[in-house]
Amino acid sequence: MTPETESTIPLGPKNDLEKATQPATHSPSPSKAWMAARSWARTIGAEEFGVERVPEDMRTNQSPRDLFTIFFAANCNMSTLATGFLGPTAFGLGWWDSFLAIIFFNLIGAAIPALTVRFGPKLGLRTMLVPRYCFGWWPAKILAVFNLVDALGWAVVNTLSGAAVLHDAGDGNLPMSVSILIIGLVASILGFFGYRVLHIYSRYCWIVTIICLIITAGFGARHFINVPMGHGSTESSKVLSFSTAIIGFEVAWATIAADYSVYMRETISDNVTFLWTYAGLLAGQISIELLGAAIGSLCVNPDPRFKASYDSRGIGGLVGSVFEDIHPGVRGLGYLIEAFLGLSAAAVITTSVYSLGLAMQMVSKRLLVVPRLAWSLIGSISYLAIAIAAREYLEAVLQNFLLICAYWTVPFCAVLLAEHFVWRSGYQYDVAVWNDKKMLPYGIAASVTWVASTVLAVISMSQPWWIGPIATGIGGSADGTDISWILAAVMSVEAFTANRPDRRQNHHSTPSHLSVTPLQASTATATMLFFSFFKTLTNQTVTIELKNDIRIRGILKSVDQYLNIKLDDVEVLDLVKYPHLSSVKNMFIRGSVVRYVMLPRSEVDVGLLEDATRREASNQAGKAR
Repeated sequence: MTPETESTIPLGPKNDLEKATQPATHSPSPSKAWMAARSWARTIGAEEFGVERVPEDMRTNQSPRDLFTIFFAANCNMSTLATGFLGPTAFGLGWWDSFLAIIFFNLIGAAIPALTVRFGPKLGLRTMLVPRYCFGWWPAKILAVFNLVDALGWAVVNTLSGAAVLHDAGDGNLPMSVSILIIGLVASILGFFGYRVLHIYSRYCWIVTIICLIITAGFGARHFINVPMGHGSTESSKVLSFSTAIIGFEVAWATIAADYSVYMRETISDNVTFLWTYAGLLAGQISIELLGAAIGSLCVNPDPRFKASYDSRGIGGLVGSVFEDIHPGVRGLGYLIEAFLGLSAAAVITTSVYSLGLAMQMVSKRLLVVPRLAWSLIGSISYLAIAIAAREYLEAVLQNFLLICAYWTVPFCAVLLAEHFVWRSGYQYDVAVWNDKKMLPYGIAASVTWVASTVLAVISMSQPWWIGPIATGIGGSADGTDISWILAAVMSVEAFTANRPDRRQNHHSTPSHLSVTPLQASTATATMLFFSFFKTLTNQTVTIELKNDIRIRGILKSVDQYLNIKLDDVEVLDLVKYPHLSSVKNMFIRGSVVRYVMLPRSEVDVGLLEDATRREASNQAGKAR
């Protein structure tokens, strides 16, 4: 396996430059305990990888369809239903305005994680490692802390929503704390084993959940009522506040989406990964949130038993009430369905547990020596303790958490995607330096924009415990109107694109010469472009500068698809520093140690190279047609 980050050291007696490179010592050496943990993980079938980049030779033939199943399954649970439930109960909306808001804002929100999931196959990097190329080394660590809190918070929310139904399935005799522990145990075991087990579980678990939800909808349909839709500024305020909750639920996936696609081949089309992810998110969230809104309408049903069930056992009691007063056998079926629905929360909690372990390793290099599964175990204990403490406040926790997610995640995603589409189209990321802070940009423009946009979101928010001045100024209701995510998204894009330098924000990351490191050949398209271009230079004299400042001139004899170069008639231009290389006549140079390549009389400009390789690609495409 190729080391993820390499540095060049002065050449010794050996003449093979590939052997003159050593892995950079960016993290502590693995201990015996760490090696034993990885060996044990391999034995039991758990995932060994942490946040390390997954190189192409370690990828699998995983189908993009798995993205549909994992995101669809992860949303087939009670927390999704509870999000739709907030429309009538927390924001006072009717059926049709809840229906339209759920459709419209999910269509917008789902596009964001569907875009970030594409980083996985193309770069082999987890989602929260990509911001290092935009925000820089230290700000990206702060974002990783936010993501860590998010993962912990989502685990709490999903555990509470599942436990509420499981508690009612026990007819109130199964304490909430025990329900939480049962769901947490199932989820933690699955998340502990990692990516492979998670995909297998997600491929099938949603089937049972969907059947249970359809049965619930069938029995509840006769009780659902069409709550009248409001009008005027008050109605607009309620819809916009509900939209923040929906967007917060959607964009929370953006910070972990690529974690579930890093093992896919980089040849997979962007459009394919986007569409499968987008479809999985929409199919799960829209259908189940609509059912949640319908169940929420039971709170205003004239039959007092629904209100009594809600007051005594919350959303779990309301779900169970649709099976009552029909037949004892139906109520028994209802208990079974509630048990399955409660345990369905495990599907989404596993994603939180899995990503929580990865988030810990992104905070500090020192934490890399601790296997991901150990952090997942620590995170599981933490979220279970918090969930037990907050077990009586599901709706308040859910509402507040969803809105807070939107406040920081929306501006973060806006900046990240603006960087990608405006400045790094074609995946122009140097994946070889993902863990080398000296080679990463400073990220001043991105960081300042994110902080300013998040502050703008905070002063535009409307929460029970804080109403920002902008939200108050808009009016619409006594609590103001929450337009935080809209203002944050607009400001992030405008401020960042206006202030980001055209070149990378770190002089280390902006060589004036052409870099031919595997970074720029990190995608199948880029590999073909650079490879096809350099093949045209065969048997020509080129000058190569390595990352340790050695300059070498020679005749290019061959170059492979990894941009490893073989030179004949070698002339080392720095013999004063490296006299032992005077007798070297041919060399094999690994692409990852090359800083730039020059033709005899002119530098190869990156733009010119891209133009030439595009023409080559166009010619090949024409021949294929």
